[in-house]
Amino acid sequence: MEISEKVAYLKGLAEGLALDTESKEGKLIAAIIDVLDDMSGKFEDLEDELCDVEDGLDAVSDDLCEVEEALYELEDDDDEYHSDWDVARSYTFGVHMTKYLGEEGNLAPEGSVTFALYREKDGQKQAVPLSRSGDAYQVALQGSNELSVSADGTFTILGLGEGTYYLRELSTAEGYALPNEDIALTLAGERSAGEYTGRLDAAQCTVDGQQGNASVQDGTLYLSVINPRTFYIPNTGGAGSWMFTAGGLLIIAGGVVYLAVSRKKKG
Repeated sequence: MEISEKVAYLKGLAEGLALDTESKEGKLIAAIIDVLDDMSGKFEDLEDELCDVEDGLDAVSDDLCEVEEALYELEDDDDEYHSDWDVARSYTFGVHMTKYLGEEGNLAPEGSVTFALYREKDGQKQAVPLSRSGDAYQVALQGSNELSVSADGTFTILGLGEGTYYLRELSTAEGYALPNEDIALTLAGERSAGEYTGRLDAAQCTVDGQQGNASVQDGTLYLSVINPRTFYIPNTGGAGSWMFTAGGLLIIAGGVVYLAVSRKKKG
């Protein structure tokens, strides 16, 4: 028997007993029956809604079964075929430069030498943005392409891809000459069995337009550059200038005396 049927049965009993609905007891029983009648209606509505939910869950379950079957079919296909593009790896490389002044061993002071980094693209040199990351410079999406040597006379650039780069020396310590040309660096990744190893290929990496030497270790190109001294001329008015002036006058005077004596002997 449904709840609504039970409530209807209680109503029938109350009417059959001819309850006095004006008395306190009669009013209480009538009110209880009315509440039960309302509750039975709510329960029927909930049952209808639950039926709708169950129908929806059945439909979702059927859809999930179809998706599961499709996934199993894809896994079976993967067992039979593997693409060369299943795994993609990207490697970057670094450059570490040591800067000497005049001779090897005389490290450039911090900030005394500055460079600008460029990359060759479509036959042109394009600036490479950099950001400072700890003791190294990192290739960035935006920023300046200038960098300088640290306290130990070196700098490191990280995040470089394969290609040709140019280091242009912008300034150097007083008394030392700037290179006439940019330092050209060519970075090439090492391959083994047709795949990149993450290291640089020493046979393919090149460095030219610089004084010094270079080497490759794993994914970093190491090079050193020596700036030669410039010819030094003392400032006007200093003690050195008087020495040069006096020496020049003595040479000129000696030449004049020698010429005069030579002419006198001939006469």
